[in-house]
Amino acid sequence: MHKHPTLAHHLRRRFHGGGVVAFSSFVHGSGRSTVAKAIYGILSQEDGDVVRISTGEIFREMSQEMGFQDINRFVDFLSSHPNQMIQVESRIDATVYDLIRRYVREGKIVVIDSNLHAHPHALKDVPSVHFYVYASPKTIGERLTKGPREGERRYKDPQEALEAQVKRTVKDADRYAILKHRSPHEHLKPLYARGEKVIRRLLRNYLKERRVETLRRALLRVTAGEGIFLNNDGPLEGTVAQAREIITSGRW
Repeated sequence: MHKHPTLAHHLRRRFHGGGVVAFSSFVHGSGRSTVAKAIYGILSQEDGDVVRISTGEIFREMSQEMGFQDINRFVDFLSSHPNQMIQVESRIDATVYDLIRRYVREGKIVVIDSNLHAHPHALKDVPSVHFYVYASPKTIGERLTKGPREGERRYKDPQEALEAQVKRTVKDADRYAILKHRSPHEHLKPLYARGEKVIRRLLRNYLKERRVETLRRALLRVTAGEGIFLNNDGPLEGTVAQAREIITSGRW
């Protein structure tokens, strides 16, 4: 027995049952997935009814299934083959959208790691707490140079790593621009439109000064203050502690 209320207990008390702990960033390489995994690890030890969904991992798995070992090459392929892109993206996003709601109805805590589905606009009909994970461009480049993620090539220096993430983020916006009109799922079109708007405005602000506080201010402007910000410029333990303190304090 736990002597003090667990993190899962605090969430369930606010959710009144099932709900979503959402992580997004809108800039690749910010460490969103690493933070989401860490919080999921804590919650799954405390509560047997916790599931995790990562659209990035699903996307990487699909990339490998289609013969692409480098995620950036897969993104380039989809950008030049819009019909296949629409099929792939729509399949992933429709599945994730339905899974989130099914799991919440079943009373589960869902940890979602996704730029599109973790946004408050996408979760307006389910109990949720939403975190934006952000880091400085310098940190993003250095982390990816030291240890590239699965499905990414090894970069020669931090600048090359950062530029690859920026290009991939721009391509996300380009895909959303197509999907907001051509997705076969009408209920997803507003999410794509919202995602494209956030990314384009975010990158314009972020890349002007390339400082972590610039990203935070840009996110505040384009999201109208929705969500809670987690500075992931330091050690993972510190970022997890930020999330834990916010959840247990009830300031959300």
